[in-house]
Amino acid sequence: MTQFEDSDALFQTVATIFAVTVLLDNRERDTELIEFCHACMVHNHKIRPGTILPRQKLSAWFTQNKRDISASLSGPDSKAYKSELLSRISVPELQRSVLSSIFIISVADYELHDEESEFIQRALSIWDTKMPRAEELAAVG
Repeated sequence: MTQFEDSDALFQTVATIFAVTVLLDNRERDTELIEFCHACMVHNHKIRPGTILPRQKLSAWFTQNKRDISASLSGPDSKAYKSELLSRISVPELQRSVLSSIFIISVADYELHDEESEFIQRALSIWDTKMPRAEELAAVG
């Protein structure tokens, strides 16, 4: 298992990326929030083994941070904000796993909106990778 230097900060980055994915289309769907919580739990376990993070804490974190995240997404530096967030993840294995969760959250409402597609394309470009394979999706789904 990969050891991460500042696991708390890295988890905050990952959770923020997942929250961005939920908020991109300016709609909070229950299915996306469920996938947000699931993705955070899966990645918390990978990044901070032994740290338990219940769904209620994740929901509270989302509610507490969504205003600031939404403001960053609607501001003039939205593209830079998204790019900077994605650039904080440098471990290819984690990039692939996060990308899989971004995709799962994006399609949780059975639609892939333009904003979500653009975010996935941005991640693919920054991380110099391809779309997740079926087994990678299954590993986080």
